[in-house]
Amino acid sequence: MPMPGHSIHRALATSLDVATGQRVLDLGCGTGGTLQAVAERVPGALLHGCDVDL
Repeated sequence: MPMPGHSIHRALATSLDVATGQRVLDLGCGTGGTLQAVAERVPGALLHGCDVDL
C-alpha cells in the first residue's frame, strides 16, 4: 500500500546522489517515507532518520 505523498518521497529519493554504503540523514523524517523510497532505490545505503513530534 503506498504511503500518503509517496510521489513526493520518490521524487526526493530520485534527486539524491546516493550509492551503496553511503549515509543519508533525514531530519524531520516523519514516518520515514523518503528513507523508505531511498532504501528501495539504493539497497545497502545507510539510512538514519530523526523526528520530534510535539
